[in-house]
Amino acid sequence: MNNEFIGKRLLNKDEFCKYMGLGRCKAEEWAKTNGAVKHIGRRVLYDRAVIDRVLDSMPPEKQE
Repeated sequence: MNNEFIGKRLLNKDEFCKYMGLGRCKAEEWAKTNGAVKHIGRRVLYDRAVIDRVLDSMPPEKQE
């Protein structure tokens, strides 16, 4: 994992996209679907704890 995210709980959109390795539209859709979006005032942030929990609960894909 990249060290720039260590100790950081809430990510802005650019950081979230980089963290997930997704484009802006797909990342935003994923975050909304999985409850990772947090609104603080007018800011929209993405909760890394929720993101990690969802990713950890996903079953591994089978490789054939």
